[in-house]
Amino acid sequence: MVKTGLMRHETFPASETHEFFVVPAPRRGERGPGLRTDEDRMAATLTDLLNQMASEGWEYVRADMLPNQSSADLTGTSAKQLALLIFRRPKQSRTSRTQDEPLLLTDPVAKHMTA
Repeated sequence: MVKTGLMRHETFPASETHEFFVVPAPRRGERGPGLRTDEDRMAATLTDLLNQMASEGWEYVRADMLPNQSSADLTGTSAKQLALLIFRRPKQSRTSRTQDEPLLLTDPVAKHMTA
């Protein structure tokens, strides 16, 4: 029996927090020397994008297709799908205080926590 509709999600360690960054996926590949087919162009474009994000510390997580209602014309809206690329990286510490130092209410982090 074949099971359908099941999705497996990767679990991440709870102790480590991340920040996420989402960018639209390229719609077409950029032309370049030696890139003759659409597949070659798209692969090179995605490679460049992934390497650029990685150089800034972002780790590729996944691509998602999400619905979006956009204005078509005066008659209403039309549904379309948006392809998005999701990246993550460990959150940067907001302060340089050590674990033993008390958190003062003047610290920006403390203000955020009490709000």
